Amino acid sequence: MRRNSGLAIVVLLFSAARLLAQSDHLQPTRIALIKADASSYVNEVVRIDGFVTRFVDSGSKSTSFFYLKDDWGSVIKVRTSKEAPSVGKRYSITGPIGIDPRSNALFISEEVRSATVDASTAQATPSAANEQTVAPPPPPTKYNSLTLYLIVGSAVVVVLIAIAFLMMRLRREDVQTPDYYSLSSITPSTHVEPPPPPEQVIEGKTIKLHAPPPNTVKLLPGWFEVLEGDDVVKQIRFYKLGGDRGSETTFGRAAGRPYAHIQLKAPTVSSRQAKLSFDNGTPLLTNFASADSNPTRVNGRDLAVNESVPLAESDRVQMGDVSLLFHHVPTTKPANA
Repeated sequence: MRRNSGLAIVVLLFSAARLLAQSDHLQPTRIALIKADASSYVNEVVRIDGFVTRFVDSGSKSTSFFYLKDDWGSVIKVRTSKEAPSVGKRYSITGPIGIDPRSNALFISEEVRSATVDASTAQATPSAANEQTVAPPPPPTKYNSLTLYLIVGSAVVVVLIAIAFLMMRLRREDVQTPDYYSLSSITPSTHVEPPPPPEQVIEGKTIKLHAPPPNTVKLLPGWFEVLEGDDVVKQIRFYKLGGDRGSETTFGRAAGRPYAHIQLKAPTVSSRQAKLSFDNGTPLLTNFASADSNPTRVNGRDLAVNESVPLAESDRVQMGDVSLLFHHVPTTKPANA
């Protein structure tokens, strides 16, 4: 285990050195050139210099995005998992180009971010009496390559020092640690239960649910396909738990019991929206939302308070901004369940 940790540290150091060297070597690319030939830039790592015009908090714990405007006036969307940038501040962003499959819009996935000097402060303003043409910046010289070699060489030295330190530490621990088998022959053996598997929470922009460990609970004969309202969660499965309410799953904006409640965080959803139960394998949907809010809708019809309807294959269910398609296939799981 310790040797695997040492190898992971070495790999991370090499990756950081490679990414830093690549970021330093890349020259800024115009956003207009990327948009003009988008197919050839997909998955290519580019560097874009510009100002942050707007930051958007997506509500997700992992990713947000902001908009970057370069010196030629073009704007591109930047996906990031780092801290929020300062709006109006100039940055140099490096990362691969991608295309959003839903909106077909270009974006750059941020891997390296560094603050840069405002280009407007470095340009001299020509006078009205004597205007001069500003020459373009000179092409990269051999000093860029020298800087790259210095960075890579420094990274290699750091990696070698880290490997030597880990080897010395592992050797010292091997000498000081008693032999496991000699201890087991003296100390009575006790059966140690393995720790329970970690709880898996799947959370998107709107939908939050708990997924139990594999083969721990029984799947019920029905599931929802998420059509609209979330960009992460695409399927909602239902599980049979113990107790009198073992075949019921509730929906609502408020949080609920793990594995038996689907939290819909959209403000258009009531805190207690609906309930799906299985009576001898037959799915039954019950609405709890009142008519003056956003009642649950099945195939375009609003359900009354406490009204229950059976669900069949391909029934469309609407809960606020979340649109779902029901599938009732008792013997078949979805392809990517």
